[in-house]
Amino acid sequence: MEIMSFGSHEGQNVSLFRMQGRNGFSIEVLNLGIAVRTVMVPDQKGNLTDVVLGFDAPETYAQDSSYIGVVCGRYANRIANASFRLGNHEYKVSANSGKHCLHGGFQGFNRKIWDAHPEPGQEAVLFTYLSPDGEEGFPGNLKVSVRVSVTDRNEIVFDYTAETDKVTVVNLTNHSYFNLSGAKENIANHLVWINASYITETNSELIPTGKILPVAGTEFDFKKPVKIKRDKFSFKGYDTNFILDEPGLSKPSAIIINPSNSLALEMKTTEPAVQLYTANHFDGSQVGKRNTRYSQYWGVCLEAQHYPDSPNHPDFPSTVLKPGDVYKQTTIYRFYQVQ
Repeated sequence: MEIMSFGSHEGQNVSLFRMQGRNGFSIEVLNLGIAVRTVMVPDQKGNLTDVVLGFDAPETYAQDSSYIGVVCGRYANRIANASFRLGNHEYKVSANSGKHCLHGGFQGFNRKIWDAHPEPGQEAVLFTYLSPDGEEGFPGNLKVSVRVSVTDRNEIVFDYTAETDKVTVVNLTNHSYFNLSGAKENIANHLVWINASYITETNSELIPTGKILPVAGTEFDFKKPVKIKRDKFSFKGYDTNFILDEPGLSKPSAIIINPSNSLALEMKTTEPAVQLYTANHFDGSQVGKRNTRYSQYWGVCLEAQHYPDSPNHPDFPSTVLKPGDVYKQTTIYRFYQVQ
């Protein structure tokens, strides 16, 4: 493992950790937001492709409103009207997306400098952060750890844990934007497979209505690998929560393939759902690595998560965390070339 300086943010040092896999596979992760800055994937000839979007300066990450590469929390995705009830108490949290809370508020985990603990002899770093009671309106002192590691199977493993001293809600995810072409073109022709038979219906503000809808025969049916942009449907991009049929680490939950270079990404997760997001709001104003302008559909996210707005839907899988309990989730991204 290599550890390098990546400048500073608000007077704190930003560090970059480069972890190695096999045949040239490597990733770079920052202690600012636990941002995954690069993922270098080898093909059969040993050529390397950087398959994630990212930036060249800490200030850009700190100012970015697209959550490129970072860990989102305390609550990934949306909480309707930036409020929820726990017992008899109503909590008001930061309304940073219109009247709603998105990805933890104005100063979510993506904007924090995390304590970093490299593991000797391992391609792994344990990142920790103590979120104080009341931060962004959320109750409880929340002790969070995210272990990021690389395996010799060219996997990135995210192991998340959290503990609280007061009843609270927790939903964590990584918000990397993948582009298996190396950001040479948009992701419209990437193939996607998601092992999900249902989605959560949302309103025009992307807030769940409470209805669970089947995907069969619709534009949300990815039970077989298909292009993200399909000719038979009017394409407006995706920002959709897919309910996984078989969550767990024994088999993939989602796969993305770029036919032009045969690079592929496989995701496994213990979470019950995944948000498919296709950078619908990108407009070319963001300039990333290698001076690349990120236009619409320039990346695709697979955000392992609990359902959006779960605190306001008692019938959704619970995101409540109580004192004495431990929040745990594991998500694995494996990169390979299709034979």
